[in-house]
Amino acid sequence: MPENKKTTRKFSVVVPEGVYENLAKAAREKHTTIADVVRSFISKGLTVEWAEGSENFIRGIVREETENVTKHYNERLIRLIVKAAKGSLSALYLLLLLIQNEYANEATTEDILSSAFKQAAGYLKLKDQNVEEYIKDAREFITASKKIGRKEDG
Repeated sequence: MPENKKTTRKFSVVVPEGVYENLAKAAREKHTTIADVVRSFISKGLTVEWAEGSENFIRGIVREETENVTKHYNERLIRLIVKAAKGSLSALYLLLLLIQNEYANEATTEDILSSAFKQAAGYLKLKDQNVEEYIKDAREFITASKKIGRKEDG
């Protein structure tokens, strides 16, 4: 029985014989009283019922905590992506200048860039491969890159 009687209330419950037998069996297995088993079931049942009615509240708490925990990492990833994008764009512009000098009489910058984007789009559609397939793919990529800016690539 709880130590502080002022914070508890007593009431009676009538249950079918089968339910009483199940409660008695649970009490024997847990080495406790039927009253303790009933109190435990009531507490757990109310918790489950509250949780079922509060799914959006719980989701909000989980979402907020997840965002708090991952915020630093997300911000770091964003900074890294921005740095990678700057590096990639710098390389792209440098490459375009080099290609433009090489093929000045054969294609415009727009033609070169359009052709490069087509090749890149095709490359991005490839599925994951094993190492040998990546090597073969790299060779094909190099061969295709030689076509960038050529009039016959169209």
